[in-house]
Amino acid sequence: MTTEHGPYCRKEGEISEIHADLKTVKKYVMGNGKDGLIVTVPQLSQNVEQLTKATDDFKTTLSGFIKFQQEQVGKKKGIDESKRRSRWIIGLLVTALLVITGALITTIHLLSQANAGG
Repeated sequence: MTTEHGPYCRKEGEISEIHADLKTVKKYVMGNGKDGLIVTVPQLSQNVEQLTKATDDFKTTLSGFIKFQQEQVGKKKGIDESKRRSRWIIGLLVTALLVITGALITTIHLLSQANAGG
């Protein structure tokens, strides 16, 4: 067996496997004709930032609404409504986190498949 390192290289098989793995990872990172991780990860990051800002804006708006409602309806009814709205906000935040987590898990899964199977 002749290689660029002489007639025989003991690590040639391992080097070939690593080379194949790197090519696969490069396909996922660069995209291989589609948006790869190099494009999708910054998009996910931007989406997370936008979602965070939208959530903060929503909390601010909802807080103002709740204050107004408490003034109009009365303390007892306002407190009950505030609790209900707080649960709704928590539900929205949990949903947003699940969406983000799902996207990250998908990305990690793709990378692990690339490393495992080539």
